[in-house]
Amino acid sequence: MWAVAWMLDPAGTPPAIVDRLAKVVTEALATPDMKGILASQGAEQSGGTPARFAEEIRRELALWKDLAQKTGIRID
Repeated sequence: MWAVAWMLDPAGTPPAIVDRLAKVVTEALATPDMKGILASQGAEQSGGTPARFAEEIRRELALWKDLAQKTGIRID
């Protein structure tokens, strides 16, 4: 099973708050209890920096935008 959970902050959130939230979430995901919960659901924990996550979102948006344009998919 593959699962993704993202945490997004509102645009304009001060970098110090983004960094603090990233640190706290990373620490929580690394606890034995959370690892056990994730494992029981067939999920694996991974993480990264807020900058890495922002780049991943940019890549995903570009990929899906291109696919939608090429296929003519629309949201009505």
